Amino acid sequence: MTLGAVLAEVGRVLPGHDLASVRAGFEMALIDAAANSIRIPLWRLFGGASNSITTDITIPIVSPSEAAELAAKYCRQGFSTLKLKVGKDLNSDIEVLRAIRSVHPDCSFILDANEGYKSHQAIEVLDKLHVMGVTPILFEQPVHRDDWEGLHVVSHIAKDKYGVSVAADESCRSITDAHKIIQGNLAHVINIKLAKLGVIGALEIINIAREAGVTLMIGGMVETRLAMGFSGHLAAGLGCFSFIDLDTPLLLSEDPVIGGYEASGAIYKFNNSRGHGGFLHWDSISWPAKKLYVFSKFRRLLRRGVCNEDEQPSLKESKGMMKQRLLDLFASSQSVEDEGGSNSSSGDNGRAVEALMARRGGGAWRFRSAAGLRCRLLRRAWRPVLVAIPESD
Repeated sequence: MTLGAVLAEVGRVLPGHDLASVRAGFEMALIDAAANSIRIPLWRLFGGASNSITTDITIPIVSPSEAAELAAKYCRQGFSTLKLKVGKDLNSDIEVLRAIRSVHPDCSFILDANEGYKSHQAIEVLDKLHVMGVTPILFEQPVHRDDWEGLHVVSHIAKDKYGVSVAADESCRSITDAHKIIQGNLAHVINIKLAKLGVIGALEIINIAREAGVTLMIGGMVETRLAMGFSGHLAAGLGCFSFIDLDTPLLLSEDPVIGGYEASGAIYKFNNSRGHGGFLHWDSISWPAKKLYVFSKFRRLLRRGVCNEDEQPSLKESKGMMKQRLLDLFASSQSVEDEGGSNSSSGDNGRAVEALMARRGGGAWRFRSAAGLRCRLLRRAWRPVLVAIPESD
């Protein structure tokens, strides 16, 4: 199967907005595998326009003093664009903006209301900011996602009266929404999020937006460097985004992913490592999380008939006991021939995987035997885990 055919099948099995984040995960993994197989970084695969991007950074809904403290810190770190979450309370939002302006007077503002205002409230915010001498560079999703008329009103007043562009984020959850926004001139900017649209859905919307001359923004959910790094590769490679909001890995207290890009203040730089370039840093993940991950891997292989009921661990087992179970299972897999796929006496496990292959379309997997598939499953599933779990309890 070609990559396009596999991605099309993923889209068929996981359709719609509700499954977009799951679909995006599969699509990211497949595209990363393709880039790895031809030994190029993702940013080059996506076009190679640049190997770096500059992101904004977000100040959440906090008190004015806390917002000022964060703004001062981000100013020292080199962030020139601050994204401010608003929409909870109009007067509080204005006070926070004043506090930020006092410590970072030269910063550019993006206001993100997250659907929090009525149209008249959004316009009132812009009126008050105008009196303060503050003009945001972008006003993101000022009204509820289904308030198309409100979005249209705010967009036109914001641009005509104050020169402020309005972005559709939650209002654009599909290519149908994108067409509606573009054809109705409902917003000036469309915010692309891979977890909201899927990778293929995002690329489709990017294409029609560029053809229509609509400005693009790229953002994300609360994501680690794994998903956010993929979005960064996409943004750097395509080079078509006027607004970049890929800051959440910087805001996490703990990120289990390392690599993928080098962050220096607001600048992410991507190297020539093939594919995504990032990987899990297991030493930074708590043991309970590792245990749940390993247990879930066993359950998946158990359902596929690759291991037996008595081989799976208990959540009460210690690190040493669980590691030994993994070692035993991995060692037993070595009797299976390598991925070249020569015959083996894999017994019930081999027949179970063979049946799995038959249900999934047989040769579509492009393994020459059930043994080859089983061996690859085991090697990919267990090798990182064996390294990750420490010897001592």
